[in-house]
Amino acid sequence: MKKNTLIRLVAAVIVVVIAAALYMASQYTTFQKAVLDSVGEADITAIELVRSSATTAEREEKRITNPQEIDKIMAVFAKMKF
Repeated sequence: MKKNTLIRLVAAVIVVVIAAALYMASQYTTFQKAVLDSVGEADITAIELVRSSATTAEREEKRITNPQEIDKIMAVFAKMKF
């Protein structure tokens, strides 16, 4: 009887841990989903990239308008989660 109760307790703990992990994973969203939830993919005509330095005041900006380059950028960031 004790062994059966212990097995049930361990199984319950495993289920709770798996459920918690799945819940935490669902709280993150991909870059692509976040972007496409706010605007349609066909509506993206340009992407602006900004690179700045934490140590200096330098700031570099680049605007991408080529559809193939935009697709490449979206593909690279598609699975990134935040």
